[in-house]
Amino acid sequence: MANSLDLSATLELIDKISAPLRSIEGQVENASDKFNETKKVLRDLSRQQGMINSLKDMEESFGELGEQVNQAQDRVREFERQIASTSNPSQTLINRLNSAQRSLTSLEQRFESGSRNIQSYRQRMRDAGIDVANLGNEERRIVADIERANQALGRQRQQLARLRNAQAQSQKMEQMRNSSAMLAMKGAGAIAGGAMFMKSGMDLEKTMSKVQALTRLDASSEQFKALKEQAMALGSSTAFTSA
Repeated sequence: MANSLDLSATLELIDKISAPLRSIEGQVENASDKFNETKKVLRDLSRQQGMINSLKDMEESFGELGEQVNQAQDRVREFERQIASTSNPSQTLINRLNSAQRSLTSLEQRFESGSRNIQSYRQRMRDAGIDVANLGNEERRIVADIERANQALGRQRQQLARLRNAQAQSQKMEQMRNSSAMLAMKGAGAIAGGAMFMKSGMDLEKTMSKVQALTRLDASSEQFKALKEQAMALGSSTAFTSA
């Protein structure tokens, strides 16, 4: 059919329109990778901050335990002084000394264990990249890094949302491309049947309105104008005259 709708031209047009959108796929993947990387950085920073807080709690408890050890040592020395100051100490005083010594031994064992735990934990912190010798500076650094990471995460989240919206548009364009051949065929079929419609007295504008609906072409586009000219040519041999 002369002047028939050029399917390859239609596909080429859709390809040109959708090319920038198709490039969105790679941008979405790249933005998603950066977003996940920032989330990991934020998790690591939060973990470091948690380790510093845990160390501070451990050292606070350790300091309290040290005070208990000092007090226990004072009690033992006091009972020892009382016993030494008498030639015949009572059994009650001796029992108190023994009890104080057992309590001191238990506290000292706990103190030694706590010291080992703190040293081990400090090593874990060093392995995690924390300068345990300058915890004050490290705390300030981590707080600042967390704030920056949260700001970056917010920007990346917005960018990813925009890109995913564009990705959805790209997918719609791809669906349009995949169905364009069928639409073009339908449009051509509608034109081929135009003469029959017009022979039965159907108005040309109504006919082309159906064609436009089938092809989804803009009424002012060159493609649609070509279709209308073709329909008029098909109907030229009939008694129908278009307005």
